[in-house]
Amino acid sequence: MAPERKHFRIDLEALVRTRIISDGEAHELATTITSGHPSLNQSDSKLTQLNKQIQDSITALNSKDLQMGRLFDLFNQKINLLANELDIQKSASTSHSDESTTTLMPINLSGGGALIYSQKALEPGLQMELIITFIPEHVAIRCIAKSIKSFPVDDNPHGLWRIAIEFTHMHEDDQDRVVRKVLQEQTKQLRARRNTDQDNPE
Repeated sequence: MAPERKHFRIDLEALVRTRIISDGEAHELATTITSGHPSLNQSDSKLTQLNKQIQDSITALNSKDLQMGRLFDLFNQKINLLANELDIQKSASTSHSDESTTTLMPINLSGGGALIYSQKALEPGLQMELIITFIPEHVAIRCIAKSIKSFPVDDNPHGLWRIAIEFTHMHEDDQDRVVRKVLQEQTKQLRARRNTDQDNPE
């Protein structure tokens, strides 16, 4: 991966789950993540791996047969929209105040970190387990991240907070997927902007 690509940034919506962890947990989890071992929830891990394999296959098919790749991508998106909705409903029905929950939110993403939202400010250097599920692919990226800075939305200290985070431990394959997602979204937005300019010439 070219170093400059790691710093490309894009705004998008994704399912985000965070869990604050201790230094000891971070060390153990880092070994699990970087070695490519399954996540703690075996069923979630199998689904995540399957979704990644499907998305990688669609990407490869697009390079050979764009129309067929697009067709399979649409079918995959339809299934994943239903899966995303089930994830949100499951999280809402089983969540407790001291547990992590999956939340659909806008994020600003790059290969090295992200800007996410939280109900409270986080101290700089705080470590967390982070799972970002891309929509509509339903591909989950699991990593360890640390908080860099917290600042309130609309200068309201009792409302939502924006949290700047840095990815500290992520499997190489997942980092490639993050960068590929950023580049894909940049291409889509540039194409949409170009079409808008053509439809509304000055």
